[in-house]
Amino acid sequence: MKFRPHALTNAIVRVSFVCEFAMPLGEQSLLKLHAIHGRFAEELPKVSINRGFTIMLGTGIVQQQPILDGVASVTFEEYGRAGTLIKAFHALPTMMLFINQKYKRWKDVWPEAQGVLAAALDAVPEAQVQAFGLEYVDRFTAPTSEGSLDVTGLLKTSSQYLVPRVFQIPGPWHSHHGSLRDDDSSPCPHSKNANINVDLVREPGPVEQFAVNMMLRHRRVLPKPLPARQALDFLSIFMEEMHEADRTVMLDLLTDEAAHEISLGGKNA
Repeated sequence: MKFRPHALTNAIVRVSFVCEFAMPLGEQSLLKLHAIHGRFAEELPKVSINRGFTIMLGTGIVQQQPILDGVASVTFEEYGRAGTLIKAFHALPTMMLFINQKYKRWKDVWPEAQGVLAAALDAVPEAQVQAFGLEYVDRFTAPTSEGSLDVTGLLKTSSQYLVPRVFQIPGPWHSHHGSLRDDDSSPCPHSKNANINVDLVREPGPVEQFAVNMMLRHRRVLPKPLPARQALDFLSIFMEEMHEADRTVMLDLLTDEAAHEISLGGKNA
């Protein structure tokens, strides 16, 4: 059974670059982030300020309060002709993130995300950064008409990140691997957190298919939060390191043939 990647040159559905805050941003900080949109209006033309609301559960009825005056989030987005989200910057009280759903290669995607996140961090010097994160969602599919389920052409039976028993299960199944360890090495002391989730599902439709979905989430957590402009010194270092960590995990998960098909061998994968 042949599993094929989500795109022609890679299997990535979405990549998210994240900066987490130790303390929630206030409304004025979010409005500062809204003010930088003009610098990215060509790449992310749709801008919005989103306001929160509270739903109160009463006795026998649902009471909804009016929309609050406070800003809940700020977003810059780009959509394709079919209305599908391509890229977005989201600023929330607890974090800011850049999402790309049209992945090419790292050398193309990261510089764009870095430019937006760096400008955003510089705009809110009062923010305290506690952690950096990188999340990849990858997807491979195979029509069920190709025969009995067999994922051994896609996934290594020897992978340290998969529960061995999944290769004996006809599906669906879920495998999780998690790790947390301290690292005192450069660029500064931090803890490394990884969550490796792999699912096999059977999807109905005009062409019924098996799908292997992977969510690989990496975090670098600082023992003490850094002011936003100081955190800028570590942004690229940690993102590059997490990207390399993700590539190493994928090389362990995928067979050599599958890794070669998506050009996973190079650092710019």
